[in-house]
Amino acid sequence: MNTSRELFLLTGGGVRLNGEYVPVQAIKIDEGFWSIEENGVRCFLIEGDGRAMLVDTGFGTGDIKAFVQKLTKLPIFLVNTHADGDHLGCNGMFDEVYMSPCEFDYYAAGGRDSSVLRPLWEGEIIDLGTRKFEVISIPGHTPGSIALLDSD
Repeated sequence: MNTSRELFLLTGGGVRLNGEYVPVQAIKIDEGFWSIEENGVRCFLIEGDGRAMLVDTGFGTGDIKAFVQKLTKLPIFLVNTHADGDHLGCNGMFDEVYMSPCEFDYYAAGGRDSSVLRPLWEGEIIDLGTRKFEVISIPGHTPGSIALLDSD
């Protein structure tokens, strides 16, 4: 993995939060692997061979979909690590949302459209071609919290 980190402040990547301009930053961690920083919350974009995975969508103070489309030309699918509001603020911009089924009720209780939810099960492998991620259940913070283990 590349140990040097490149910081990119993309044009139009800022958002207004409580009347103040807050930049959304994309930090390139490795080739095809980005950390998206928004007001202290991190999301991740990982490119594969034919698609890209966005992990979480932050507070929802901006248009994260348009922002990550500046980083990749691949089709993007969304995985949520859990259903707290600071991880799914822009979920409404995506047609499908993958997460642990243990989070479905919590997600829907926030008045969100649960028809877009798709289950991710413990031990399931998300295969991006160039990278594979194993879904690991880590209940505690919320009942269905997950981690994604990059086995490569």
